[in-house]
Amino acid sequence: MSDSNKKEILVIENFYLNQNKQSNNSNLQKNSNDILTDNEKIESPEFNCFSECTFNNNEILEKVNIKINEFIFHIFPDLTNQSKISFNSDFFCFSLLNVKGFESSKSNKIDIITKDYRYFTFKFFNKQDYEHLNEILTIYSFPSLTKHFKKYAFWYKKNFEEGKINGWNIYNVEEEFNEQGLNIKDNKKFTLFQNNYKICESYPKQFIIPSYLNEDDIIKCGKYRTKKRLPVLTYYYKKNGCSIWRSSQPKTKFGLTSSDKDVELLKKIAGIKNLKIFDARPKLNAFANSLKGAGFENINNYPDISMEIIFCDMSNIHNVRNSLKQFYLNVIYNREIKPVDNSQWYDSIITMIKSAEKIYKSIKNDSIVLIHCSDGWDRTSQLCALSQIFLDKRYRTINGFIKLIEKDWLSFGHLFCYRYGYYNKSNVEQKFTKEEQRSPIFIQWLDAVYQIVNQNSEKFEFNINLLTFLAEEVNNGKYGTFLFNNEKDRELNFAKEKTISIWSEIKKNEYLYHNPIYKDNNNSIEINYKRINVWSDYFYRFEKNKQDQIYLNSQKFKEIEKKNLNLQNKINYSEKQLNFKTNKINELESKNKLNEKIIQEFADLINNSKIDTSNLSKEAKKILSENLKFDNSFEIIDKDENSKITIDTLSKKGFIIKNVDNDPLNKKK
Repeated sequence: MSDSNKKEILVIENFYLNQNKQSNNSNLQKNSNDILTDNEKIESPEFNCFSECTFNNNEILEKVNIKINEFIFHIFPDLTNQSKISFNSDFFCFSLLNVKGFESSKSNKIDIITKDYRYFTFKFFNKQDYEHLNEILTIYSFPSLTKHFKKYAFWYKKNFEEGKINGWNIYNVEEEFNEQGLNIKDNKKFTLFQNNYKICESYPKQFIIPSYLNEDDIIKCGKYRTKKRLPVLTYYYKKNGCSIWRSSQPKTKFGLTSSDKDVELLKKIAGIKNLKIFDARPKLNAFANSLKGAGFENINNYPDISMEIIFCDMSNIHNVRNSLKQFYLNVIYNREIKPVDNSQWYDSIITMIKSAEKIYKSIKNDSIVLIHCSDGWDRTSQLCALSQIFLDKRYRTINGFIKLIEKDWLSFGHLFCYRYGYYNKSNVEQKFTKEEQRSPIFIQWLDAVYQIVNQNSEKFEFNINLLTFLAEEVNNGKYGTFLFNNEKDRELNFAKEKTISIWSEIKKNEYLYHNPIYKDNNNSIEINYKRINVWSDYFYRFEKNKQDQIYLNSQKFKEIEKKNLNLQNKINYSEKQLNFKTNKINELESKNKLNEKIIQEFADLINNSKIDTSNLSKEAKKILSENLKFDNSFEIIDKDENSKITIDTLSKKGFIIKNVDNDPLNKKK
């Protein structure tokens, strides 16, 4: 890619909204309020016109048909130009909320760039079409009212056919920790605190803390941490009783200030074990934050704790944002044979995985771990979630992976709304979402998970398709799951009632994400850092040959899945047959043993003409009463039932009967 093209993308990337030019037709916005009422009809904007189009790599199409319906922007190139286009049809289709920026100009031109760095320049043949599209993008791609950025998700709810499982109900904090091996109700060391968003708005409604803390202690601990995000439990390792805690940075001011309550809390968390604090930031950045009144723990303030601080050197949101942008420019959309990648995108991912691996080993080696970065909702979420994939095979299943994201990303307040530019308070005043808040932190983590799954495929129940689907949809605003910043915001906006959880979609189509070669075992994760490579299923998904490959892989996967299902059905049938036959054999063996016992009782009992049957088992008495008749020749006396049994019938049953003189009257056949 030429330098001029790179500059062009960089310029477009900084366009959010042309603040000086407002659409002449703004009646769509005039009477809007910020609340979507239950009876308000939700309709997608409609648009249909033709224009000239220039897109990535300066490929030019003289005439394309632009259509907007169901909140999706469609571009249809002329069929005669299909062979000239280097991208597949998915490249020309995106959600209105996937638009990262746009600029309009006097010459009826609109430049658009998406969040995954597709960029288009449309030159319209008439001013009316130009103004109409400009207005739609203003309202629906950069909404100044919260009701507009929710409309796509609300509309999809009304048009979604719900499956058996409601994704909003998959995660429950008590059930999750019970599965980890920590029964909160019967535990004296920990307690489930009812936060209700009062102590910390960005934390979940309920979180787990040491049971000795009262509400006043919690408030004081929160004040010593930025955004009031005090240390709380996120994972309990039942094999040795160690645990992972998460928080934000302390307000130490170069170590000059401390909090008795914070010291007491960390002392209770550590107990007699070593406490390792993983600060996700570079040490220099942590020092810089001290200038702002924050910083990192001063070990001298915690004299009674065996404490160690490890700085992980992970990039902040700004570096991650710039890194991905450069990665797209240098590698993904670069048509050179051997593009040079100086974006450091995969350097950062390697750093993340290595840090998570250190946390995993620390827990295994009997240490308590506290993880934080600055505010505790970006890099902290990355490390907490990734280290648990190393630690616990549950999180390598589809349901476990869903719960992991619910717990460490969604409930603990990763800023999905701000990071993916759906809505920001600045919209109201400035009519654009701030670039400085955007950052693909979650996509970076998904890429790290991809690297692990790619090298340990048999150890994961889910396949790469699940990761790719999540990475695509986090940009689109289709599901309420990723539309808001935290649990409180989701409640205030009735996300559970008015939008679809992305997990409902995944569970409804679970077969697409199931790994047919998965083996449920306790084998540990192994990672070779020399084998880290580009997540091609995601980054190259718009390539024509990649689409063909994806289709072939999908067909192959369906065939494997079908064979696997048939094989599993045969195994289940064989197991049922085996269990049935085993039960029959056991039943026959029991009967044989009982018969042998009865025969032995008869043989031991019959020694003369008078036989006492009072000590016979119930089974033996039943056989005697049902099968033998009475006679006056010989007498068998049952003291319990006064029954008599003849010698003839006994002889027929194969018993040797003796008379009073002990002479055999009949021999066993």
